[in-house]
Amino acid sequence: MVQMNHKNIDQGWAYVVLTSSFFINVICYGIAWSTGVYTGIFLDVFHHPNSVTAWVVSSPAAIMYVTGPVASVLTNKYGFRPVIIVGAGLVSGGLCLCYFAHNLFVILFAFGVITGQLGPAFGTGLALVYIPAMAALSCYFDKRITLAAGISTSGVGVGILIYPPLIRWLINAYDWKQSFLILGAVSLNMCALGLLIRPVKSNEINQNQPLLDLSPFKKLGYIMVCVSIFLYCCGLSVLFIHVAYGEQMGIDPDKSALLISGLGIANLLGHLGYGAVAQHPRVNTFNLYSVSFFFVWRLYLPRSSI
Repeated sequence: MVQMNHKNIDQGWAYVVLTSSFFINVICYGIAWSTGVYTGIFLDVFHHPNSVTAWVVSSPAAIMYVTGPVASVLTNKYGFRPVIIVGAGLVSGGLCLCYFAHNLFVILFAFGVITGQLGPAFGTGLALVYIPAMAALSCYFDKRITLAAGISTSGVGVGILIYPPLIRWLINAYDWKQSFLILGAVSLNMCALGLLIRPVKSNEINQNQPLLDLSPFKKLGYIMVCVSIFLYCCGLSVLFIHVAYGEQMGIDPDKSALLISGLGIANLLGHLGYGAVAQHPRVNTFNLYSVSFFFVWRLYLPRSSI
């Protein structure tokens, strides 16, 4: 296990961990937020209503967030590396299982919930990879933690940028089922990325800290932030499944996939920019967060209600 000293904090191996966390975000969110590319295909192949099909393409991201606390508990108990490797295996297995699907509900079973001996959901697989990859940054960064988090989460934008056209290319070059096999194989790279995150010595962790610390929920400010993020994600999810709507409007499927890539560009620039701004010692991150949400609300407010 790695000894956490000045050689590991804000320098040295810390940047290897940051690189690993970045690419894990690329793969995780590339999968979770690009599933809308499959919406039109599922509608054409399985002939289910839009309301039913939407459950399939939105379930990976939804379950990833819902099962985040489970991933946190497992990370506290077993460490970063084993949880990431197990999660990557689940992600890959869930994707590959979609190759054998013959109806939409098998896709929902494989893409959303995998039971039996595997136990956790496919979305849980994403959470098992994402949560420890982000939590590891706090063990390797101190003064530059905000900037490191911004760089790591910019991988979200990169994933959303490159995965939609990649998925469309795979579908055109092969077919939609084989694209799942290839994405499953690509996801196994997260096992190697997880190996780069060296375990933290047990004496570096507060032994008196409970496995599941609920004390933050005693603070009203923390609860308000959690509620705001929850409501924000409820609305944000809709944007990533509008590819089928673009196709119904007569837009070429390959170009419709770029609608998601456009969101990825904005996400990438936002994470890098906010990470740099929030790093400044005179910037209050809570105020920055609040002002940003005000502008989001103002932009989406219907003109008729102003």
